[in-house]
Amino acid sequence: SIIAHHIQQNPQKRFRRLPQSKELCVQEMRLFQLSLLLTIAQALVFVPIAPDRQSIVASTERHQNFWRRHRQHNRLGVGTGEIGDGPNWIERSFPVDTDDSMDAKSVIDYDMGVSGMNLQIGPLSKRMFEAIESRSSLMKGASMDVKRGFLIYTMDFAAKEAVRAALKQNGLELQLTEDEQDEGMWADIDNIRLLDEEGVPIPGTYDSWEEAVDNWQPGQAFDFVARQVPAKMKELSLDELLQALDPNGDLREQAKSAGMSMPDDTMKNLQDMANENVRRTEDSPREANADGEVFAGIPENRGYRVINAKELSVDCLQNDGIENESTLMHVMDAMANHGCLIVDVTDGGSSFEQAQKISGMWDTAHSFFLGMSLEERLEKIPGMTSLEEVGSPHAKVGFGNCNGGSMQFLETRLDREGKLFPKEAESFLGMYGCGHLADAFQVVSDIGKSIVRVIVGASTRESGLLGGAEATKAAQLAADELVDDGKSLVGDIENKEGRVSMSPHRLCLYSNEQSAQGQGEDTKEIFGAHTDSTFVTAVPVAAIAGLEVYDEDEEEWYRPEIAARRYWQEQRSAAGADPNGLTEVIDGVELPWYARYIVFMPGELLQLCSRNEVMAAVHRVVATQDRPARISAPVLLRGRCGVRMDVDRYVGGTTEGDFVLRDCDGLTIEDIHDAMQPTPQGSGR
Repeated sequence: SIIAHHIQQNPQKRFRRLPQSKELCVQEMRLFQLSLLLTIAQALVFVPIAPDRQSIVASTERHQNFWRRHRQHNRLGVGTGEIGDGPNWIERSFPVDTDDSMDAKSVIDYDMGVSGMNLQIGPLSKRMFEAIESRSSLMKGASMDVKRGFLIYTMDFAAKEAVRAALKQNGLELQLTEDEQDEGMWADIDNIRLLDEEGVPIPGTYDSWEEAVDNWQPGQAFDFVARQVPAKMKELSLDELLQALDPNGDLREQAKSAGMSMPDDTMKNLQDMANENVRRTEDSPREANADGEVFAGIPENRGYRVINAKELSVDCLQNDGIENESTLMHVMDAMANHGCLIVDVTDGGSSFEQAQKISGMWDTAHSFFLGMSLEERLEKIPGMTSLEEVGSPHAKVGFGNCNGGSMQFLETRLDREGKLFPKEAESFLGMYGCGHLADAFQVVSDIGKSIVRVIVGASTRESGLLGGAEATKAAQLAADELVDDGKSLVGDIENKEGRVSMSPHRLCLYSNEQSAQGQGEDTKEIFGAHTDSTFVTAVPVAAIAGLEVYDEDEEEWYRPEIAARRYWQEQRSAAGADPNGLTEVIDGVELPWYARYIVFMPGELLQLCSRNEVMAAVHRVVATQDRPARISAPVLLRGRCGVRMDVDRYVGGTTEGDFVLRDCDGLTIEDIHDAMQPTPQGSGR
């Protein structure tokens, strides 16, 4: 989000200081910048910009001589270039007497020494440059001057983001005007030292990117000194202050038990909700465990158990129209406490029609990724482009990849008549392949809408605004009218519906073939932690486990696909079959074991409609070296972008504390999506 905001604010100036060349057509460069935006943002999200999320100052014992503040300014003077005992340090550019106070709102210049190994400059620069190469037509047959210009830009960009992160972890925020965002304008750079693969300095120093670039290659770490970096003290929000004073939450829990209301309990608007989800995401740990050490739930606890799909259908409502209490408690326990629900589409092995459709989808996904090379996919399939027929600028279809092909994505969408987009889909998926994806999408969306009904109805009932049957009826309207299931909207409510669904079905490939420089983990986070702007995100269980959901009840990463495999083995043993079997034959057709199960996670729109009773799931993807790539096929059930939120119609109105629901009443789902974007870097939070 930092990178996206940065480029969106400065599209006309990103390459202003590159060497002049006839090949650098200004108009083409601007178009390139826009096409590069998404790729850069996706690439950077996978690179940890600092070793952990704790303050660097607080972790001095683990990182020797990290961010030294002990230099004696009066003795050393200004601009001497001396860097203390290690490569990481920070001091004010223009020292003042120690008795002088520091205004929290003042912008002050700092001199900083930055270690490329500690702040992951190598991996960051590599992915940045790969993104440029994959998206820029200027790189093909370009002169050495043009390529050199891109390399200089990459070095400067990686250095600036490392400085930004280091300042943040020291309680400071980088403050740049629009003109200062350009390459070479945000700080004075000197003492550049290139490092080898082990992090050992290579003899020689340079005083500018132009001097260093001829001996540097993307992916290579480097130390440097940045002088006169403008920054100010980061303003501490109320929830951050409470977190600092009560890091474990014990005092707040005691206060709540005593009936006291806490000032950080209430979100006032959609922006607060978005920022809270960013905080939850950033607080989740980054390290990943190997398969044998990962948390896979507690089988004895209801929230970790697998539920049959039929138990979620309207056919299982009680005669009075109220949700079955056992189903309601199971769903709420799983989604509210553990972040996901595992559903068996075979209903315990009694019906296989839905599993056969999921199996057909897997045949298509595997054929797509394993039946042709990356080069063939890039040649045959259009890149990620906006689809006007959806009615939202956020909706895209097409193929994308990053990090040398270790992450690949095919984004598809259905129109209201069942045709798959991009329009060329049949040419590379085949007619049957397109049909398999359409069938699987409907299986997933039907179950997903049932889950929305259960959760929204439960929270409305809990609010006391509607009784059981009325709450269920309102929740069913929310599921039918707000969730975009690919079908045409039925009813006379106001809407501006596009002819193509807002909900994408995505085919993904993740591999851990390229370890980041200096890390080399067997298992690592390959797609960073995030929440989704959906009602629910559905992830059919894959052959290679890799989805992890942050279980806030247990405070650790939970891998539900391993829990699904454990349940399969238990079912096989109970039936007297081989628990280690990977397939089953149904009506003469062999089905993979994982075609039975789908993991459903709550998204931000469900969090909104449940009055924060069910928070959007923080989740990520991990991958293990020396294992086959993970092929995944998530469905993101988003809202119908042109339908307006009517809180009376869908959730029974608002209570005194429903600030966020009141904030979005009357807005379209598209407006709500836009309002829920996190506060951009440097805008006050």
